[in-house]
Amino acid sequence: MPKKPTYEELKQRVKELEKEALARERAVETLLESEEQLGAMLGSIGDHMSMMDKDLNIIWANETARKIFGNEIIGKKCYEVYHGRKEPCEPYPCLTLQAFEDGKVHEHDTQVIGQDGKEIYFHCTTNISLKNDEGNPTAVIEISRDITEQKQAEKALRESEGRFRTIFENSPIGIDIVDKEGRPLYVNIALQEMLGYSEDELRSMAFTEYTHPDDVEDSLKLVRSLLDGKSDYLDMEKRYYQKDGKLIWAHTTISAVRDADGEFQYFIAMVQETTERKRSEEALKEKDRELRQQARHLEEVNTALKVLIQHRNEEREKLEESILMNLRKLVLPYMEKMDKDRIGAENRTYLSIIKSNLENLVSPFANRLSSKAMNLTPTEIQIADLVKQGQTSKEIASMLSVSPNAVMFHRKNIRKKLGLANKKTNLRSHLQSLSI
Repeated sequence: MPKKPTYEELKQRVKELEKEALARERAVETLLESEEQLGAMLGSIGDHMSMMDKDLNIIWANETARKIFGNEIIGKKCYEVYHGRKEPCEPYPCLTLQAFEDGKVHEHDTQVIGQDGKEIYFHCTTNISLKNDEGNPTAVIEISRDITEQKQAEKALRESEGRFRTIFENSPIGIDIVDKEGRPLYVNIALQEMLGYSEDELRSMAFTEYTHPDDVEDSLKLVRSLLDGKSDYLDMEKRYYQKDGKLIWAHTTISAVRDADGEFQYFIAMVQETTERKRSEEALKEKDRELRQQARHLEEVNTALKVLIQHRNEEREKLEESILMNLRKLVLPYMEKMDKDRIGAENRTYLSIIKSNLENLVSPFANRLSSKAMNLTPTEIQIADLVKQGQTSKEIASMLSVSPNAVMFHRKNIRKKLGLANKKTNLRSHLQSLSI
């Protein structure tokens, strides 16, 4: 029969039980405090967090989740809250259910609808969070990070890439994206057609292989200048060989693309064929050379013609002057003398007709020579000619059967018409300088 505990033993046992009860109470309080702290911590996390049971009911959600989907989400189906569906998500199996089945962590991107109707993209991580005493899962926790901005950026990038690809492929100008070694990374259709190579062929070649040898060094200098950062944009006119060996001209523009840190990424080369323009320019240059040569020839011919015309004009003027002077010196003076002599009326009429006809004959060029002849009368011309020959006034008067005063009168008129009045210029010397 077991020994009954003594009073002291019982008293001691009670004290031990009280200590154990107090420890358990404190443990429970600590656990509750921890749960509150954990709940507060989870509630303040910026990511969406929720917990679902096997029936896909939401049994807990943090503050972020309630802000997005409303405070009344507890007890509702997750697919109803997140996707506005009446049935579990299809076509793939629900990842929450998969987590219950295999106990593994599952990740996926999904699109949900917030309480304001706004579409949100989440990256979701689903994992077992609670198990019962038998070790069977009872709840799954899902942590979802808002990746809407990332998805929108990716969409914008895809759209931008799509637009770039459309422009790149359909551009009428050849476009070549080249690495720092000069090998093409991407080649559009226009450049393939321009050079006659396929994209694979061009991507296996350095640009120096289809560049004219005389243009290679200039091209390399341009590339080195871009790599050194001296410039981000350069262009040049260069020659390329097509696959069939035909030589073409093209205007090539090369830009260096760098990242945010200034590190070189690749070149973008834009190539526009200018062969026809070059041919037109060369044809125009050749035509210009021909026209210049013809112009020089015409100028020389024109100069020669001017010389000939001037020579003929001078000869004509001399002939006209000679005829006029001879008429005035050798014919008119004697006709005037005859007119003063006693001749019959009939002969005087004939003489007047002859004089008039002679003046009409020489009038076309007499006017042109008037400036040289200074409008001298026939008698003045005759006296001027005798003065030029060195005859004195007395000798001239005797030869013309006039008084010396008459000769002096004519000499005075001659000096006046020649602009020598009141000047000491010698009349004979001046007459000898004139073609009179």
